[in-house]
Amino acid sequence: MLIINVSVTFQNGKLYAGTSWGCLVVADAATLRPIAIFRPFADEIQALIPITEKTDVNGARNHQQKQPLLVSLGRGYRSLIGRFVTGRRDQQASSSSPYEVEEARNMSAIIWRPDEWVCH
Repeated sequence: MLIINVSVTFQNGKLYAGTSWGCLVVADAATLRPIAIFRPFADEIQALIPITEKTDVNGARNHQQKQPLLVSLGRGYRSLIGRFVTGRRDQQASSSSPYEVEEARNMSAIIWRPDEWVCH
């Protein structure tokens, strides 16, 4: 039996869904039209946590304009730089080096700013 885990959150009119394959799907919440799909993790995305406001020590809202953030928790962080930068010494090494296998077991958190997904 195939079990699919999906983490879903909503922020600023966008729907974010993390899949058990490490993909993050960004869609327009009103129409469910996909805007972007990418794979920041090798394995499942276990949680998507939106961060929208900053509060001070007393719990009062900070009135400064802050950009929203999104935290994604998943297994097996896939480094974009490591996959696309040329001239790396280990390019001849196999694609499943011991380092990559160990990384696939680790949980990672990515904190990022979900600004604009479509170029104007």
